[in-house]
Amino acid sequence: MTNFITGAYSAPGILLTTGAEMWSTAIEYCIYAAIIALSIFALILLRKRSRLPGHDEYRRQLKRLAEGIARLNDGEGKGKFFKRAAYAAYRADTLAFTAAAIAEKEKYSDFTAVSELMNGVHDDIVPYKYGKKEASEEDGLKSAAQKTEAAIALLDSILERDKKMGKRKK
Repeated sequence: MTNFITGAYSAPGILLTTGAEMWSTAIEYCIYAAIIALSIFALILLRKRSRLPGHDEYRRQLKRLAEGIARLNDGEGKGKFFKRAAYAAYRADTLAFTAAAIAEKEKYSDFTAVSELMNGVHDDIVPYKYGKKEASEEDGLKSAAQKTEAAIALLDSILERDKKMGKRKK
């Protein structure tokens, strides 16, 4: 006969499980299930955080960088300029890394060119970040703005190619 409280059979030769042992085992399994659920949730968050942006989203990020470079020298003081220069250099470096990752994933050489342009933008802005160039010396800022606009133009051609490829697939 089955004992539903302990979950064991009362037949001779079979070990009986006491109620306390069963509850401790059930609690252990609940803890294991909670750990597994939290791990799956953490993996989902990591995947969402580390995914690469789409081409449209990347273009929006490039536009924000171009606007940031244009506002870099607003004349609001030296401290504000250095802070904006540091942020623009950080964004350019991040966008260069992202473009390189997209190029590697998609095996598309135009994104490699975008990555190289973003590395150039970073190299143009870094002297301002560390104070090696003054805000009045705008040659590096103009060069960074031109390279950013060239990267946006290149990305626009990539988006056009994506539209054409989408029409062919349908």
